[in-house]
Amino acid sequence: MFKLIAIVEPSVLIREGVSNLLLSNGLAQGLASIESFDDWNELVRGREPALLIVNPSLVKESLTKLRERKNLGDKCFILALVYGYFVPSDITGTFDDIIYITDSKQVFCQKITSLIKGKQREQTAPEGDCLSEREKDVLRLLVQGFANKEVAERLHISPHTVISHRKNIIEKTGIRSLAGLAVYAILNNISDMDDLQQ
Repeated sequence: MFKLIAIVEPSVLIREGVSNLLLSNGLAQGLASIESFDDWNELVRGREPALLIVNPSLVKESLTKLRERKNLGDKCFILALVYGYFVPSDITGTFDDIIYITDSKQVFCQKITSLIKGKQREQTAPEGDCLSEREKDVLRLLVQGFANKEVAERLHISPHTVISHRKNIIEKTGIRSLAGLAVYAILNNISDMDDLQQ
């Protein structure tokens, strides 16, 4: 999960849609969005975003110059948000990745998740080892969409034990939402994107 994601996009509908996808899937702790770089200083207020999603038509300079001018560190990923009328060769290789407005929810989440995975590999070893094997089994089934009772039946344990494991998982990870736990499970190789309920 990224602490702060900045979105620079002229269309309020697209900004709100991207924001909603990021928050509802537990991919961001904080979001800030503006329609152009004119309001950049007010947007970040001294905070450095970990991810910048930007309409490439607003980028009038090289990304190196943009990073310098906007005080973006090398650790900030920059994604292009493309409507489809851009020729990909114009921006391929310039940005860390490209999000197409026609991408499905799953593709969008996979692109963000892969950036998070790359960031975590740089920073530390995965934290998935803090959970016991049984907690990982419970988490795997929960993110697949099974209810506590169904998890209990599949693992041959009582529903109360599932609830206890679930509380332990929340306590150990600090993540309360199921969407956030799903991202955690993927990042720590406990579960795959294929396991997630559509």
